[in-house]
Amino acid sequence: MANKVEVTYNPQLGYLKTVFTHPFDFLTEIQSYSQEQNALELVAGTYQKKTARVRVDLLTETAFRFRMYPYEEKVFENAVFPLEGRQAYSLEDKGECLSLSTGRMELRLQKRPWQLSVLLDGKPLTHENVCDSNVDNMCKYLPIGFDCDGQGNVVKVRETMYMYSDENF
Repeated sequence: MANKVEVTYNPQLGYLKTVFTHPFDFLTEIQSYSQEQNALELVAGTYQKKTARVRVDLLTETAFRFRMYPYEEKVFENAVFPLEGRQAYSLEDKGECLSLSTGRMELRLQKRPWQLSVLLDGKPLTHENVCDSNVDNMCKYLPIGFDCDGQGNVVKVRETMYMYSDENF
């Protein structure tokens, strides 16, 4: 076979070639961030060239709350139970990622392409699987994101966290 087909696939960087159209949008990069005493606020770029606001609250040494506001619009927060508590943390900008650490737990937020990883006691606990595609070369797993209806209203939220960061199929 002398002919080779080259496929470009990296939706996180905006390289998504397909004949299908989809109403999804997802986080692609961290554009800016601001640090609060017990939380980190991020502005993230999306696949549809818009922005979303992300807030990470550190609640205890081993617990955090992740909230995403598509297109920077606050939505009705339907918490199952109130998440009380505030944990001090250290933030380190490592160039290609942000690292939030409580001592026991570390959250790594890769800037571009977006990817969230969680480590507990220095060992990987979970992370997003964002580098997989299925038969039609579409995204089987996307970064944290959302689906929109025809009018652009958010109708579904997506996440792809795995139990173990070294899990392969």
